[in-house]
Amino acid sequence: MVDANPALPLSQHINPTHQAPPSGGHDKSDAPTGSLPGRWKERYTPARPDPWVQRKIAVGILIALVIWSFYVVVGRICAPAIQRQSAASWSRAAGGGTMVGYVVLWLLFAWSYLKMLVTGPGFAKEVRSRHALKLMLEVVPKASAPPVEPLHPFIQYNPPSDAMTLPPPPVPPTAMQQPGTMREPARSEHMRDASSSSSSDPLGPDPSMLAPITNAVGSALAPHASHQMSSSATLATQRPPTSMSKKGKRGDLESGEHLQRPVPRVEVGPRWCRFCEINKPDRTHHCRHCGTCVMAFDHHCLWVGQCVGWGNHKFFMVFNMWSALFCLYILVICIVYTSQSTANTDGQVVALIPVSALFFLFSAMMFGSHVYLVITGKTTVESFRGRDQHEREAEVLQQAFGIFWHNFEKRRVRKRWKEEFGGVPVDGRWRFGTAGQMWKQDMGQSWWGWIFPVGRPLGDGIHFQSNPHFGPNGEWLRKQDWPKDLQ
Repeated sequence: MVDANPALPLSQHINPTHQAPPSGGHDKSDAPTGSLPGRWKERYTPARPDPWVQRKIAVGILIALVIWSFYVVVGRICAPAIQRQSAASWSRAAGGGTMVGYVVLWLLFAWSYLKMLVTGPGFAKEVRSRHALKLMLEVVPKASAPPVEPLHPFIQYNPPSDAMTLPPPPVPPTAMQQPGTMREPARSEHMRDASSSSSSDPLGPDPSMLAPITNAVGSALAPHASHQMSSSATLATQRPPTSMSKKGKRGDLESGEHLQRPVPRVEVGPRWCRFCEINKPDRTHHCRHCGTCVMAFDHHCLWVGQCVGWGNHKFFMVFNMWSALFCLYILVICIVYTSQSTANTDGQVVALIPVSALFFLFSAMMFGSHVYLVITGKTTVESFRGRDQHEREAEVLQQAFGIFWHNFEKRRVRKRWKEEFGGVPVDGRWRFGTAGQMWKQDMGQSWWGWIFPVGRPLGDGIHFQSNPHFGPNGEWLRKQDWPKDLQ
């Protein structure tokens, strides 16, 4: 039940059963160990943002470079030509036209960069706090209100066929009952407690109360996970058995039908962030540099001093586009001016060439890669899931066929795996439509917002339309398990 006491902070309304740890609301056990003083250990924790100077120092460097480029292009290239100085290599018309084009691009670059600096990525904690406050104001006056349905219900997904059943992991003899018998009673007991509490309380349990218990049980029952993932990492992957019987040893590799594709293991239930003390919505991840959970988290950008997420990703795209054009314009001007200079070569113009070339390549590649991510419905973090899947498949094939041999058999097995899953990639959960639909979801409906830093993305940053080829909890389904109208 949501706590109706207005004197409590909003974090307590979100999770009234959670007792905040001492010393600033973060667990000191999460602080990194080392030789740093105690105050530095407390400062550099995932629950707290990095120092302001550390997060914003690259912003100051970039602003200084932009001001320097303005001085070089306008003050040392264009101004002498407009003033018809004897040392000028260009005519007045060439200098004036070059300066007009540069100033226009400089203003567009500055506008998009300023918009990126002042627009946040969208913090899940603020959205959850507003939701908790709204829920408290709505349900407290009505004691007989119907049960409140949480934003993200606890969904248990049952595979439509035995094809989705994964083999159990190897366990010690004393724990053979653990995977099959402990999980269900734990859930049943927890649901009985929830039912008893809901019978006495018409509002039912707060969904945030389920998260710590669910995650604690999940952590206790998953010691066999291949590697420990952070709150901002992709889901763990359960490895299929790669050991072969006598019939399927390395000498019998003509088909590779015994090999099963490694399928990601999906953890059902609320995703609890122990630093922000909230249930993380879909696509939300915790940034250790900003110290908070970011909706549709993409990455933490050093040059803007904050995260790139749902709220500012479109402005990040526009900024990279104008940054690439701006740097390319400077690069061309400096190269042409240096090649046509009859007097002594200006050292500052020459120094600006590699700097502008470096930032042009960086901005252009960043813009191109994010265009691909947008039209495929992925973020940078989510794209790592495809890379991890490819590495795990390669590991399975190497264990079966070796590293340098049987390449034809490896390609045949990969082709069979791809056909089993209908060609749908493992990281395509959020690609629900065409490339144009995915572009408009991120960049907005108006084409003005695709060029200039105006408008906003579609949606609310919490709810996203998903790919129908995936299960309700993100299960990567085989083609035979798809809905009938999609098979």
